[in-house]
Amino acid sequence: MPRDQKLRTTEEFKFAKSFLKDGMSLLKVSKQTGIPYATLHDHLRGRYVGRDPPSFFGPTNELTVSEEESLINYIEYMAVRGLPLSRQNLKRFVIEIVKKSGRKTLFNLENGPSDKWVTKFMKKHKNLSLKKSHPLEKCRAEISQNQIDQYYDLLESTLKRLDLMNDPTRIYNCDESGFSGRLNGTKKVIVPKHIRHPYQTQVNISGHITLLLAISAAGQTPPPLVIFSGALPRDDYSTGIPDSWLFEKTESGFVNSDLYMNWFNNAFLPSIGRKRPVLLILDNHVTHLSTYAIDAARDNGVDLLFFSSHSSHLLQPLDVVYFHALKQKVADMSVELGYFGIKTLPRKFFPKILMQSMNRLTGLTVSSSFSATGIYPFNKKAVHALEFNPSSCASQSRAVNDGDDPEERQACDSCGHSKDNILVKMGLVSADLANILVEPPKSKQIGNKKQSKRKTLNTARVYPSISPSNVTSHNTDETTVPSNDEAQPGSSGTNIIQKTITKQGTKRKSKECTTSTRKKKAKKSMKKSKAIIDDDNVLCIACMTNNQQFYWVGCDRCDNWVHYECLPARVQTDVDLSLITDEPWYCNVCVQSEE
Repeated sequence: MPRDQKLRTTEEFKFAKSFLKDGMSLLKVSKQTGIPYATLHDHLRGRYVGRDPPSFFGPTNELTVSEEESLINYIEYMAVRGLPLSRQNLKRFVIEIVKKSGRKTLFNLENGPSDKWVTKFMKKHKNLSLKKSHPLEKCRAEISQNQIDQYYDLLESTLKRLDLMNDPTRIYNCDESGFSGRLNGTKKVIVPKHIRHPYQTQVNISGHITLLLAISAAGQTPPPLVIFSGALPRDDYSTGIPDSWLFEKTESGFVNSDLYMNWFNNAFLPSIGRKRPVLLILDNHVTHLSTYAIDAARDNGVDLLFFSSHSSHLLQPLDVVYFHALKQKVADMSVELGYFGIKTLPRKFFPKILMQSMNRLTGLTVSSSFSATGIYPFNKKAVHALEFNPSSCASQSRAVNDGDDPEERQACDSCGHSKDNILVKMGLVSADLANILVEPPKSKQIGNKKQSKRKTLNTARVYPSISPSNVTSHNTDETTVPSNDEAQPGSSGTNIIQKTITKQGTKRKSKECTTSTRKKKAKKSMKKSKAIIDDDNVLCIACMTNNQQFYWVGCDRCDNWVHYECLPARVQTDVDLSLITDEPWYCNVCVQSEE
């Protein structure tokens, strides 16, 4: 059994030597101070003279204290930036550091340190560990802490406005997840001892299946929507399944706006009770952003809160906890039934396995999805972006000057690295290693390739529902939607055109709204150039935002408006031709209605 090793400081040895000067024996000093007898004996013989610290494990350090501290800080910095170092990377940096120092070393300068040295290095620094990395898209890695803080600020104000800080029964999260035959069983298997790596084939599912599901912070699960690719299973697949479950089909097996609206109206709304308002948190999938979905939520007392783009892996309860646990249950149950290897899981059995897997997940698993993301109980410090926190370093880092903004520093044309190593200015890396431990290079624009004009919603936003005080009985002829002035102030995304909804389901513009007048003025100017609209009530039908930094294009038939930059290139060409020839231009909605 290994001995209990512990690093000793210089003060501890000075304290032990004071007992020796008083005539106490070495053995008694060892028992009195807790320092092993052999260690005290070695120090008295001068074995550790010149070492800093005076006592450490293993042979003499090949790296100085400053070099090792800089390397540890660099490992932490790269890890939180989404660029963690591997064993080979660590060995390469160590060799570069040793070569630059010019001192003698026991390392092989061609192959680098041994694996045994790396293991001892990791053991010495307890805050480091080897873990398997997971792929992360670059756009997700670039989510900033400011975007996350803005989301939590908006979430907090929305929960307080709706009086939901202590009511988890009216907080829901909705999302889609696919099942396409990539499920792996997680239970341990029995194999002969000589087999080093036991393998198990994946669970195969014919076609693609999409699950549209919502969960509440109280552990409730409304009926889901299961979408099959191609066609529904031929045999009976709904026996034993609750009648409230919905089953649909599409050619690809993916969800679309019509199916989402069918689930929202026929499964979600009937299962959330009558108490309003209800908060539904969801991502920026195109099916969630249609005007029909937003209007249906507003008319039924459901407030919609959208994450910022590319942040669902951090903020969405279903993605963070629930879907992982659910897919593991589905895979384990499929393996238990023998559907793995060459035996494909029949699609008719999938709903039954899915239902049993959902039943095996307790309400605690569902509610923990919200606590892990800081929604309920509310905790704005629950999630952190992939940004470096200098205070977490072993060394005391220095603040960076205002003029050292990473976006303003000049990058090298050949390698993309910054000419001024910001890590040195932050105090994370010593100046001697500035050319070795460099910050990650910036992404460069290749040639004359233009950047994508695809718009992303970089901030969270909320679409408030009808205020309960303004909702009258269902027998009345009209229900008036409150204007934007009555909505939450300061929240982006609430700029929806004020409408009046009649009993027959038709919609007409409110007489009090001045949007029509402003649109007519803008359309007159559009005949000569693209319009600039200063009306906060106008939303782009493509990105569903009111960004005033882009030019607007209005349909000559209906009242739809769209950002010129949000249109495809071929449609932009049609708009330019209409401006030149004075011919009318119609939006995609009007064109499809004619067909």
